[in-house]
Amino acid sequence: HFQTITLGELRRLVARTAYGLRAAGVGKGDCVGGILPNRVEGLVALLATLSVGAIWSSCSPDFGAAAIVDRLGQIGVKVLFAAPRYRYAGKEHDISARLAEIVAAMPTVTTLVLTGEPGAKPDCAADCISFDDFGRDAPLSFERVPFDHPAYVLYTSGTTGAPKAIVHRTGGVLLQHLKEHLLHGDVRPGDVMSWYTNTAWMMYHWLISGLACGASVVLYDGAPILKSADRLDPSPLWKMAERARVTHFGTSPKYLATLAAEGYAPGRLHDLSSLRSLLSAGAPVSPGQFDWVYDHVKRDMIFASISGGTEIIGCFLLGSPIHPVRRGELTVKGLGLAVAVMDERNAPVIGRQGDLVCT
Repeated sequence: HFQTITLGELRRLVARTAYGLRAAGVGKGDCVGGILPNRVEGLVALLATLSVGAIWSSCSPDFGAAAIVDRLGQIGVKVLFAAPRYRYAGKEHDISARLAEIVAAMPTVTTLVLTGEPGAKPDCAADCISFDDFGRDAPLSFERVPFDHPAYVLYTSGTTGAPKAIVHRTGGVLLQHLKEHLLHGDVRPGDVMSWYTNTAWMMYHWLISGLACGASVVLYDGAPILKSADRLDPSPLWKMAERARVTHFGTSPKYLATLAAEGYAPGRLHDLSSLRSLLSAGAPVSPGQFDWVYDHVKRDMIFASISGGTEIIGCFLLGSPIHPVRRGELTVKGLGLAVAVMDERNAPVIGRQGDLVCT
């Protein structure tokens, strides 16, 4: 299912949802949470939250109840947007019972807003209301906040203990992402950006900031590769890129390796004439993968391996529209960042292994 939302429609939905948040008692500095797939409702809830001066934090609906409570339970969420049902790889998942468990463990939640296809209504103490019934049409007004006002809360992975909350602030996030999109990524008004991500990963927030550049963003909800009894079908993301006329396509080395292993050549099978940049994150890209991308995706584009992190909700190293792409290398340091590789004595090193450091 392919749906297009205009900027005017998005603005109307954000204004309507912002009205609902204010009516639910949400104001500057309050926290709003999401347990949502990568759909329009999540984008609307995020933008509406920021517009009233509140703080947004989201988890993917495939997280377990304990993992979600470990994260959102730290910040005192007042209103929670959640999808009681979601679909992945052709399978329906009903998490209504899990939502009831989550809300019971987070007594600060006073309102549960249910998005998407209806499931069983969670049995919980919070007021439950559908997304369509939450709020009403109203003028969109923005709460003015200081430059360093909190905007997002993200979390460490939780692999070495409980997940730790990381607060990202309004002005810093916007400036960092505008720098990375406009200057490093050459994102222009009218461009179309996509990145396969869930709503918990920092790349979701990074993608959404493309709106501030005048670009459209693609919200893809589904599996990147479909599986059958005898084969893999890697076509979904490329069909989306072709139909949406994507200019900036974000992916990972693992996904590219799967395409190569399956002998799938997107450039031969799809019209990628609009594509100007392919970006990869999450792991190093091998020199051979650079060759594969230019041989089997597209030759006349920029392929950028980027490296960043949840801690800065941005990139330390990324691409550039004015520098050559060299196989196996990350192109440039992020503008304004003192990035170096250092050894155990905190001395900069070149050509040897060390730690990536930003001072």
